[in-house]
Amino acid sequence: EEIKYIKLDANGGELVPEAALNTPFGSLRLAVPDMALDVDGNVHVCWNDHTTGSYEIIYAMLDGATGNTLIAPTQVTDDDSYKSRRQSINLDSSGNAYIVWHDHRAQEAELYFMQIDPSKDDQSGDAADSAVIKTINDTALTSDDNEKSVHPFSMSFPMLKVSKVLG
Repeated sequence: EEIKYIKLDANGGELVPEAALNTPFGSLRLAVPDMALDVDGNVHVCWNDHTTGSYEIIYAMLDGATGNTLIAPTQVTDDDSYKSRRQSINLDSSGNAYIVWHDHRAQEAELYFMQIDPSKDDQSGDAADSAVIKTINDTALTSDDNEKSVHPFSMSFPMLKVSKVLG
């Protein structure tokens, strides 16, 4: 039950040794991580974790060249006893992370969105304060209309479409 990072060259040679990413979290029941690279080669990873008893979204950032942790795993959704799952992450050219997931806090599963600005953290390797790095808090993209809206994992979403949804 670990998410591991390793960087290989084109021939499969190890450039950055394997390292576990998800400590202190570790209950990855049904979790599937998603990742994106920023323009500096840093790795942004998100997954859902079941440690608290409900599924919540976790975010972390690594130096892509060394594998060093810049932002340790940080829970970015509230521990609200509802399932936050099937997360997908994408980045803009400024390094802002955009996470889309479906959540069961409504009557049926609905789609949600958040924006994270990792530059608001000191990137010293410890967990971030999610209230500081979240520049757009959890925002419903679909309405609570008794119809299930689920987000397929790893769906690529162009920033233009997200900005149109948010106005």
